Amino acid sequence: MKRTGILHKELGACLAGIGHYDQLTLVSCLYGIPKEATVIDLALVRGMPKMKAVLEAIHNEIHIEKLTIASEMKIHHEELYRYIDEIFTDTSIEAVPNDSLKQTAALSKCFIRTGENVIFSNIIIQAGYSV
Repeated sequence: MKRTGILHKELGACLAGIGHYDQLTLVSCLYGIPKEATVIDLALVRGMPKMKAVLEAIHNEIHIEKLTIASEMKIHHEELYRYIDEIFTDTSIEAVPNDSLKQTAALSKCFIRTGENVIFSNIIIQAGYSV
């Protein structure tokens, strides 16, 4: 049995299979996930787990090269926006309109659904590489 790191079987497998430039999308429980997409559903109830907690766990597991966020996040979820700005200082962060984010997200290897219950709280994570 694993002693540390992500214990969720499907999420752990997804992250283990991520390669450089691959992307996954971390979404709120409000996001309309495409029917054909691979989904890892972590949502328990509205608000649990929080996007911040899931992002932190993923950050501890893989090298993140780039984050793409909805530009609307700065207004609608200031706390998450500040967290990303403070923690990911060595990571490229791109803010795009939510409609553009959704188009790019369609190319993700998987969608990770959280219990976050705030609009525009969606993040595309692009994997980097470690040497």
